[in-house]
Amino acid sequence: MDKVIIGDAVLYHGDCLEIMPLLSDQDINAIYTDPPYYQIKGDFDFDFESFDQFKTLIDSCAKEWKRLLPKNGSLYVFGHAKIIAYKQIILDKYFNLENSLVWNAIDRMSKKGVGTFRSYPPVTERCLFYSNEVERTGLEEIKLDINSFKPLRDYFEGLQGFIGLGLKSINSKLGHRKAEHGFYWGSTQWDMPTVEVYEEIESVFNCRGWQDWQEYEALRQEYEALRRPFNNDLALTDVIDHSQESHISSQYDHETIKPLGLMEKLIITSTNKSDAVLDCFMGSGTTGIAALNLGRKFIGIEKNKKHFDEACERIRASQSQMRLVI
Repeated sequence: MDKVIIGDAVLYHGDCLEIMPLLSDQDINAIYTDPPYYQIKGDFDFDFESFDQFKTLIDSCAKEWKRLLPKNGSLYVFGHAKIIAYKQIILDKYFNLENSLVWNAIDRMSKKGVGTFRSYPPVTERCLFYSNEVERTGLEEIKLDINSFKPLRDYFEGLQGFIGLGLKSINSKLGHRKAEHGFYWGSTQWDMPTVEVYEEIESVFNCRGWQDWQEYEALRQEYEALRRPFNNDLALTDVIDHSQESHISSQYDHETIKPLGLMEKLIITSTNKSDAVLDCFMGSGTTGIAALNLGRKFIGIEKNKKHFDEACERIRASQSQMRLVI
């Protein structure tokens, strides 16, 4: 196993199933990765003795992703339209599917040869977007983890202790049930009250007399820090139109390279600055460059030595260029 450190990037050459167990579950905030599609494109796509071996790889990776991701973490897994359903069946056992995204490559060359196909020409790729906010065992019911948001749950438990009333009496005093979920601190239904309700609690129960009283803005910031990041300022939908950026990707010897701009869009949506992003099928390093460009940390793993060396070279050059700009 080779390890290369380039600024905020830590790059490993080796098998991800051997390297991921060495990583700490405190090191990763989100995972963006593009595992083999299985007999679609690229030499690595045909490096399986059977389809069962391919599915075992995805399942083994999923177990490690589950361990590494925090409760508020996000997982993005790319795949080909013909195979992605098999990946989804496996990943659904461990994660909560938020979206099955479609990347529409607006400049894909196959659009120019429509008449030569005996089926609809492929111009899209799929990406499964999962949250890690719920536990799922097989296809059993989803159960929320009451340990989520524990600091805030503890705060509202303390606040109720200061008020000295049960939930029914609190509702009666307020004249409504809008504060209820804030005091469900021992339930799967806990949620932050609105600022208006919180200020009403403050007024009705004279909460400023409580030594642990906090302003709503401080609580809101803590709430946002504990939630899964999702900053959709780009107004993305589940179909994302984006160029292949072939003027860039054609420079590198990798069969399934993703556009840098596309990866930046996904990373900026589901992570915060200084978060750590993992790509355990790093390829030529596009995810790493995108993460570093956005002020994130990056951990990359790549088994193929040629692609690993290319990723190191690209990330090193990208970091040097950023330093020159700064």
